[in-house]
Amino acid sequence: MFAHTLIASALSLSLNQSAPNKAAPEETVRKAIDNICGDTWCEGDFRFQFTSVELDAKADLFTVNFVMTPYLDEETVLDEEGVTALVSPSASVKCVVKGYSDASVIVDKTGSLNWTVYEKLSKCVNSLESKLSK
Repeated sequence: MFAHTLIASALSLSLNQSAPNKAAPEETVRKAIDNICGDTWCEGDFRFQFTSVELDAKADLFTVNFVMTPYLDEETVLDEEGVTALVSPSASVKCVVKGYSDASVIVDKTGSLNWTVYEKLSKCVNSLESKLSK
């Protein structure tokens, strides 16, 4: 009996290790957004840190939570000894996109963001950049 249990445990462990490690749908969407950012919004005046994505099937929407931090051009000198302080205000923001709540629709099979979703997120990001640049 002990040998059968040992063999079953080893087989179970082997099957678990060979199974692909599939990311959670929210993480799949977050990564797709993060990947497209390098060629789009992230080339602007802000650094972006995408912290989480929430998919809400009941409300048929998804929310992207992220932090926007402006790049600073100048240093502020505090005293004659050369001590400087860089103040980089950041804003925790979110974009809510209605009409999409299924990761397989938001992200295609190649891992790229759906073009319509990208356009909706771009509109939100552009609006946030305008508000935070004032």
